[in-house]
Amino acid sequence: MKVSTTSSAPRGVAPSGNRRVWGRLFVLGSASMLGLAPLAYGVGLLAGGPAIATSALAGVGLTALFLCAGLLGLRLVLEAHEALVLPGVLSVLGFQVLALLALWTQSQKAPSSLPALDAVAFGYGALAAALLWQASLVGVLMHTRQLLYPTVAIPTDEEVVR
Repeated sequence: MKVSTTSSAPRGVAPSGNRRVWGRLFVLGSASMLGLAPLAYGVGLLAGGPAIATSALAGVGLTALFLCAGLLGLRLVLEAHEALVLPGVLSVLGFQVLALLALWTQSQKAPSSLPALDAVAFGYGALAAALLWQASLVGVLMHTRQLLYPTVAIPTDEEVVR
């Protein structure tokens, strides 16, 4: 399947109708979370037992839900008019950060409401999930991107006159 280069999407942005890109983003992001879940649980078991393992797994799971919802939000935003893309993307990402911050703040204020949840293990699981998810998405986007200026020749070091 050849990716069409004629699109109404702005140059440098994958066309929103390109199901291949969104499918790869969703599948690779989800697969990375499914691969991380047993690893987080295993590290948690080794570090402190079942309570730590469950907390780390909860951190991975909740972060995966937030990031998956954000990916769906980004898909909707990128289908909008090109003038709304940047504010929309920033809004989606900002909402994700604020929602996770609010969740973390609430977990710090009321640790007695979730006695089985270890905040540190939860945080490490969430951090690992966010980093792996972002690395997966960058990998997919680097392989499916459209160049901004595909016909412009970039000069080599020898051609640059100083």
